Amino acid sequence: MMGILNRICVFSLAALVTASAFGQTATYDPSTGIMNVDSGMTDLVAVFITGPDVSVSGCTLCDGNNLPGEDALAGASTWTVGRSAGSTQWIRTNPLAGRGFVGSIGDYYVDGNGATVTDWPADVPPFLNFPEAGMGIAVYAAGLGDADFGEVTFASDDGSTSVGVVDIVPEPATFSLLGLAGLALLGLRRR
Repeated sequence: MMGILNRICVFSLAALVTASAFGQTATYDPSTGIMNVDSGMTDLVAVFITGPDVSVSGCTLCDGNNLPGEDALAGASTWTVGRSAGSTQWIRTNPLAGRGFVGSIGDYYVDGNGATVTDWPADVPPFLNFPEAGMGIAVYAAGLGDADFGEVTFASDDGSTSVGVVDIVPEPATFSLLGLAGLALLGLRRR
């Protein structure tokens, strides 16, 4: 029984690492409401998240906000947000062509040399206004689940799109229950 549990845990961790390292992901934390978007290693020029409307009240990457580009300041791109066909839609408005944002909104970006930069840039008034560090693309209501979200569409500068779903980050209570289940299995095994 423990061998199966260990394999499930290792597989789950490997799946999480693979998804965040190679694919575009949208991750929602129900305890904080923060939606984080990671472009993987593909550029991002638009993202559409089907679900609640956060285009005004919960937006952290709002109209006129910027994301760092190949150079945090000189390569910054301006974005706009809106609501259409049941999805909140973030679209790059300037520049209109070229590499889009590569990284995780509010956490890190990949510069023109391919280096991961973890120092999220500070605002440079009055020209550059970045989302707050650690706040992701938006703050939804806390406590939402899978049923509250639909498809997530990511668009790249080359015209390609990929479609996924919002990953719900397990709450600390879920991890506690998994830990208790593991301890119970250990107790059964020792008997």
